[in-house]
Amino acid sequence: MYFLAGFSLILPLMFISILILFFKKIISKELSISVMYLMFIADGLFVMLWYYGLKDILLDPKVFKLGISASFVFITMFRSMYFLIKQNN
Repeated sequence: MYFLAGFSLILPLMFISILILFFKKIISKELSISVMYLMFIADGLFVMLWYYGLKDILLDPKVFKLGISASFVFITMFRSMYFLIKQNN
């Protein structure tokens, strides 16, 4: 159960990814790297809020951290595959 609580972080991370991809289409190419920095900062803030917000109600924080790590693995794979496919098209 604690793993799923940590893994459910993937939902806000997916929202951030979609939002960042939307912003990347709007802004100029010169500022595109700043959007990636914004994504890193937003990811860090969401993890901080997720971990410290749910830490007090969880009994096993080790499994919770494992779920958070797994969500980062999956979202990183999704982002990498998206940018790889988009680069080829």
